[in-house]
Amino acid sequence: MATGEFAGHLPHAHAAPQGFIRKWVFSLDHKVIGLQYYFLALTAVFVGMLLSLLMRIHLIWPNASLPLVGEIKPETYLSLLTMHARSWCFSY
Repeated sequence: MATGEFAGHLPHAHAAPQGFIRKWVFSLDHKVIGLQYYFLALTAVFVGMLLSLLMRIHLIWPNASLPLVGEIKPETYLSLLTMHARSWCFSY
């Protein structure tokens, strides 16, 4: 029975990490690490989908000027293709 007198002798008898950074960035808890991987994969999927959508829009309308992106030049298209492939690799 672990009472107050023996709790100090346990090897991992310490309080849970306090604060966002200590809990979510430097965590060793397997449940928190699993959530980190889940949200990283979900973010990579959405970034890949956005880049894929931009590439498909460029294939349909090559001279279209998109808001926040502008006209997609061949160099931009190749960089979108590379970033899309890398975000796809990170999701698996």
